[in-house]
Amino acid sequence: GTLNGFTIVMLNAVYSYFAKYFAKLENHKLETTYQQWLTAKIFVFQLINGNIALVWAGFIEQDSLKLYSLLFTIMITKQIVNTIKQLVVPTARVCWRRQRFIHESIPKEDIEFHDNVNVRIKYDGLMDDYGEMIQQFSYLINFSAAFPLAPLISLVVNVGNNIVSLQSIYYNMYL
Repeated sequence: GTLNGFTIVMLNAVYSYFAKYFAKLENHKLETTYQQWLTAKIFVFQLINGNIALVWAGFIEQDSLKLYSLLFTIMITKQIVNTIKQLVVPTARVCWRRQRFIHESIPKEDIEFHDNVNVRIKYDGLMDDYGEMIQQFSYLINFSAAFPLAPLISLVVNVGNNIVSLQSIYYNMYL
C-alpha cells in the first residue's frame, strides 16, 4: 500500500516530464493547443496510474479488505508526499538560501527579493493540484462504498492543505 502510493507519485512525476518533452516535440502552433494536449496526456495517465491497483483489488481479485487498505494507504501516502513537496521543500530552500546570503553578507532587501522570486517562479504545481483533485474525485466516486471514510479523509486533507497553503503564502509575502 505505502509503496504503491510512493510509486504512483514517482510515476506521475516521471510521466509528467516525458509528457512535457513529447508535447514540445509535437510542435503545436498555439500555446493553448500545447496546454490542452499536455493536460489530456497527464490527466489520462494519472487517472490510470492512480486507479489501476484499486481496480485490480476491487474488481479482479474482489478483495474488499485489500481495496480498503490500499485506498487508505494510497490516499494518506500521496497526501504526505505532496505536502512535503509543496511546503517543506520550498521552505527549506528559502531557509537555506537565507543562510547562504547571510554568510555572504548580502543586503536584506536582496535576500527578500531572491526569496520571493525563487519561491514564486519555481511553483509549477497547478497541473499537480488539478491532477490530485481529479484523483481524489475518482477515489471518492469509484471506491467510497468500499472505504466510507474516504470522503472525510479527503475533506480533512483538503482543508489542511488550504490552511498550509495560506500559511506558506503569508510566510512568503510578509516574512
